[in-house]
Amino acid sequence: MGAKPLSHADNIFDDVCFFIPHPLALIPPMSQPDLFDTPDPTDAIRQRMRELATEIDRHNDLYYQKAAPQISDREYDLLIHELQELEARHPGLADPNSPTRRVGGKPADGFETVRHPVPMLSIGNTYSPDEVREFDARARRFLDSPDPIPYIVELK
Repeated sequence: MGAKPLSHADNIFDDVCFFIPHPLALIPPMSQPDLFDTPDPTDAIRQRMRELATEIDRHNDLYYQKAAPQISDREYDLLIHELQELEARHPGLADPNSPTRRVGGKPADGFETVRHPVPMLSIGNTYSPDEVREFDARARRFLDSPDPIPYIVELK
C-alpha cells in the first residue's frame, strides 16, 4: 500500500514534536565565555558587560544617528536585558555610563522637538497579553479613567 494523498482534513502535525528555542538562543553569541570557568569570574563578567555595552552603543548609533539598524528591536531588547541582569547581579561592576542608564540616543539632525497635547506613553518591551493588560491598568491609573482607553499600536 502506498501513502494516501493528504487532504485539508488531515493534520500532518499530529506526530510532530516542535522545539521552540529560548529567545536568547536566537542571538549569535558574542564570544560568551563560561563566566565561571575562568580563574577570576569577575574579570569575565566585567568583560561581558563591556562587550554588551559596546554592542548596544553601536546599535544605538546605527539606529538613532544613521537610521540603519542591523538587528531587530527584539534582538536589541535581549542585549539590553542581558546587561541589566548582569548589572543587577553584580552592582559593583556596573558602569555609571551604561546604556541601561540612558534612554535611547541622540536623534539624528533635522528633527524638531514636538509637544504632544496628549501624553505619549510607551508600552515598553511587552511580549505577552498579561503585560499588555498591566500596561492598560497603569495607563488608566495615570489618566484616572475607569473607561476603556483607545490605543494606536505599532508592532515592532
